[in-house]
Amino acid sequence: MTKIKTILFMVVGLMALAGGVVLVRNVQETRRGAYLSKLDLSVWPDSKTNMQVGEKVTATVKMDAKTYRISAIDLRMGFNSSTFEVESIEIQNSFDKKMKNEVVDGRIVIIAGNSNADETKLPTGVFDVAKIVFVAKAAGNLNLTLPEYQVPATQSSASGDNKMEMNFLPASYSVGGGGGASTPPVSENFATADLTINPVVAILKKGESTEVVVRVDAKQTRISGIKLDLVYTSNIIDPSNLVTSSSFDVPAESAVIDKTNKKISVYLVSSKAANSLPTGVIEVMRFKVTAVNSGLVIFRVNDNYLVTGSNPNSDVKTVGLNLGTGRVTIVETALTPVPTDKPSPTDKPTPTEIPPTGDYPVLNFKMAFEGMDVNGGCADGWPVTIIVLGQNGESKTYHNLTLQRDTAIKDRAVYRRSLELKGFNQTSNLAVFIKGPKHLQTKYGVNNQTAFYNMAGGQISVTNDVNSSIWYDFSKYPLLPGDIMAGNSEGQDGLVNGMDFARMKALAITHETWGEGQFRNGDLDGNCQYNSRDITLLKNSLNEKLDILY
Repeated sequence: MTKIKTILFMVVGLMALAGGVVLVRNVQETRRGAYLSKLDLSVWPDSKTNMQVGEKVTATVKMDAKTYRISAIDLRMGFNSSTFEVESIEIQNSFDKKMKNEVVDGRIVIIAGNSNADETKLPTGVFDVAKIVFVAKAAGNLNLTLPEYQVPATQSSASGDNKMEMNFLPASYSVGGGGGASTPPVSENFATADLTINPVVAILKKGESTEVVVRVDAKQTRISGIKLDLVYTSNIIDPSNLVTSSSFDVPAESAVIDKTNKKISVYLVSSKAANSLPTGVIEVMRFKVTAVNSGLVIFRVNDNYLVTGSNPNSDVKTVGLNLGTGRVTIVETALTPVPTDKPSPTDKPTPTEIPPTGDYPVLNFKMAFEGMDVNGGCADGWPVTIIVLGQNGESKTYHNLTLQRDTAIKDRAVYRRSLELKGFNQTSNLAVFIKGPKHLQTKYGVNNQTAFYNMAGGQISVTNDVNSSIWYDFSKYPLLPGDIMAGNSEGQDGLVNGMDFARMKALAITHETWGEGQFRNGDLDGNCQYNSRDITLLKNSLNEKLDILY
C-alpha cells in the first residue's frame, strides 16, 4: 500500500493568521461520510519510518473543529503495543478539566472538558488536543486507530450539544524492518512556498468575464495534498466552470463553488510515490467570474488552509506559505475615478492652497505617508491628488494639493488640510481617494480608518462650514510608497512592481544625498538620501501592489 508522507505548510501574519494541522493521508482508513461535514482529528507527524528500537517520537493530536465549539472530548485510540509503548500523554491547554490521560486495556484514553459557561470561550477551529510520546520497542508498525470517541460540540446557529462524527487521519510510524529498506539521505529544499491568485487586478463591466487562476509554487518541495477555501468578498461576481489541478491523481474529495458563503473549496490528494509527487509551480484551480453588478471583490485564501508535502527521505518540517491576494475590480467606466494628471517625478511641484469660502462643502482631514522620517529634512511639501466620490458615481478630482504638518503630533509625521470641494455639492455617504507623488492610491470611507475599506461608496459626511465639518483622521492607514516608475520611465502607473523595485535598488546603492527641502522621486522616507530603507519601504508595498480604484 502506498503511503503519502506529509508535511504541513503553516501561515502566520496579514490579518491575524491561524496555525494548522497535518492533512491528507491516502492510507487505508474508514471514512464515514463526506469529509467537509465532520470534524477532523489528525496526528502530527503523520509518518515516520525506519525508527530504531528505543527511539522516541512525540505525536501531537490535533482537531479541526471547523465552526463548532468543543465542550468536551473522549478519545479511545488503539495502537500496536507490541511495537510501541506510551511514555507519556499530556492534554493541552485547550481544556481546563483534564480528567484522564493514560493507557487502559491497550488503548490510549484521553478525556477532558471545559468548565467555561460562555460558549464563545470554548475552543474552535484548529487546536492541539494532546501530545503523546511513543517509544519504539520492536520492529513493526504503530497502527494507530480511533475505534471509539465522543465529542460534544455546539455551534452558534444551533442550541445545545451535538455529538459529532469525526474523520480520523492517523499516523503511520514504523520500526526497523517494519518500515522497509532504509532510504539514503536526500537533501530536499522545503523552502517557503508561494501561493498566487491571478489576475492581480481586472477591471470589468457588467456582463464581462475573466478567468481566475490559483497556483502554488512549491519550489523543490513535492506536494501530496492541498486543501483550501478561496473566499471572495462580494456577490457582485458570479463564479462558474471550476476546474481543479490535473497534477493529483485521486479524484477531488471536494471541488465546490459555495455561492451562499462566498467561497470556493478544493481538497486534492495524490497517491503517487514520494519522488513522483508534483513539484514546482502547480495550478490548483481555475474558474470563470462574470460581473453582475458594480463594486470591488477581493479573493483570498482562508487561514485554515492545509498543504502537505513529502520528500524521498521522509523528512518532516514546518515551513511557511506566502499567500497572494487577487482582486477583481468590477466597475462601470463612469465610476472609475483614476487621476490623470501626474506630478513631475524629479521637480518639487508647486502646490496650491485655496482657503474655504463657505460656498462649497469642506473636507477636513489628516493623513500620513508610510515610513516617513519624522525628522526628515525632505519630508514636507509633498503634494497629493484627492478624489471625492459621491453617490450615483459623481466624483471630483483635486490635483497638486499642499498639506500642512500637524505640529501637535511629535512621534510621527501627520499632515492636515481643510479642502473646499469646489464644483462638488454632495455632503454625505462620500468616499475619499488620496494619492501621493510616489504612492499607491488609497481609499478612505470612515473616520479613524486602520485597514482596507472593503465596501462600495463611503460613510464620510461634510458641511459648508469649515468649523462644523468633522475632522477625519486617515493617518492610521497611511499611503504606501513605491509607485515611482511608469514602464521604463520615472512617473506613476498605479502599480508597485519589479520596475519600481529595480529603479529603487539602482538609486539606493548610490547613497546620494541632497539639501533639505528638495524633492526626489525615490526618497521614500523624506530623509534627503537614497538608502536601503527606501528599498525596504518599497518591498513592503509590494504586498499591496496596486492603486485602489473603487
